[in-house]
Amino acid sequence: MRGALAVVVRRADRGGAPTFQFAATFVIGRGTSCDVRVEAPGVAERHVEVALLQGRWWVRDLDAPSGTWVDGVRTQRLPLRDGMRIALGEDGPVLHLSLDLAAPGEARDSARAAATPVPAPRLEFTPAHVELLRHIDGTDGVPAGEHTMMLRAVLSHAKHRSARPYRLAVVLLVLALGGAGGAFAWQARKLAALRATAESLYYASRELDLQTEKIEELVGPRADPALVAEVAQRRARLGQMAAEYDAFVKELDVYAKHPEDERLMLRVARQFGECDVNVPPEFLAEVKRYVQRWSASERLARGLKRAKDKGYASAIGDAFAARGLPRHYLYLALQESDFDARAIGPETPYGHAKGMWQFIAPTGTRYGLRIGPKYDEGVFDAEDERFNWRKATGAAVKYIHDLASTEAQGSGLLVLASYNWGESNVRQLITSMPESPRERNFWRLLRDRRVPEETYDYVLSIFSAAVICEKPSLFGMGVACPEPFASAAPGGDEGGAEGRPSAR
Repeated sequence: MRGALAVVVRRADRGGAPTFQFAATFVIGRGTSCDVRVEAPGVAERHVEVALLQGRWWVRDLDAPSGTWVDGVRTQRLPLRDGMRIALGEDGPVLHLSLDLAAPGEARDSARAAATPVPAPRLEFTPAHVELLRHIDGTDGVPAGEHTMMLRAVLSHAKHRSARPYRLAVVLLVLALGGAGGAFAWQARKLAALRATAESLYYASRELDLQTEKIEELVGPRADPALVAEVAQRRARLGQMAAEYDAFVKELDVYAKHPEDERLMLRVARQFGECDVNVPPEFLAEVKRYVQRWSASERLARGLKRAKDKGYASAIGDAFAARGLPRHYLYLALQESDFDARAIGPETPYGHAKGMWQFIAPTGTRYGLRIGPKYDEGVFDAEDERFNWRKATGAAVKYIHDLASTEAQGSGLLVLASYNWGESNVRQLITSMPESPRERNFWRLLRDRRVPEETYDYVLSIFSAAVICEKPSLFGMGVACPEPFASAAPGGDEGGAEGRPSAR
């Protein structure tokens, strides 16, 4: 008769390697106490634990120096999937983990293990406990706070009722408070591990998304069946990774810990392709400052009204969405030109930047726009397609897509920074960063590089405008935001980023 769901373990890099099967938590490493011993360079004494928690299996790295790697990404804690391959070290031995129904005699007897008597813990008072007790009793002469006064009242009541229950209450209270520090430390370590795993999963999914898009471009009109099948497989895997990431975000209570305005900021960050789990607190504070700047000016209201009245907003938003890009790139045109299709920018070495998207002549030409003969004059030119907002929007979508899929590594805020400085030093700054989503994103740019003030202001202005238009009433603003962007405030869940960890 078959029993509970078990984990089957085998070496994936060795033919004929022994197979192990477990129905309860087990440890893998090179130590003699491990349930699965793997003797190889880089494998720690106790390397990884596979734990059964509340009916679900989890893979947890035991702080092994060489790390535990899943799908090429270093992982701290991750739900086990059927067919998962884990590496003990980046180039270490690979184990194949699969799920099966455990048969008696094949797997560890979890019921027997659970029934093994556990010695009762010894109750010992340390000097810290004694000091805590004196403080609660009020005999240490230290002024008490509100919570301590409440505890004194409760214990005083118990003391007058009966001496024995009073002593028991004090003992239990002191032990509970004494252990609180350890519990808090354990909880902090657990949350840090979950956060690290969530980040790893997020950036791994974004990297897979970038690779998949390159394959999709190769498929093109040929529709090679093998490539089509591979794309479908990758898209299915991306969906699984998105669900796993959302589970981590929910377990971490990322959104529930923030007020409503900050929840909107986290959601917009994720829609722009940034990891919402590791948004720097100082970034949220800066967004609030830029929201106040918009609210103190009529510029946002004027620009959005022009976009709505002339039908720009929905058409531009749809053009970005059709290319798999966030509709929020609409606000880039707000920052560039206030949605003025005839805008003429400052003179550059390549002539004047022109049109709603403020293309310079070389970039406009590269993306299919005809440049008029007056490109070096600060005047409107009907022959210059940069002034044709529909054609210019098409060029902007292609340009932004190229930035996102190459040098920006899917980071929407890096795209904005690149667009602001065009061919200049900010793009050189970005391309000098390691070429991976984990190492090349806006949070890393802010932390490790000196961002020019103009670029910083540019990105924050666009981002804060997008946040305002998620729910203008929350910020006391009656601006005419485009319908596709306005939405209800997010709840305490993963933030409603359309179920994708990446905004590609």
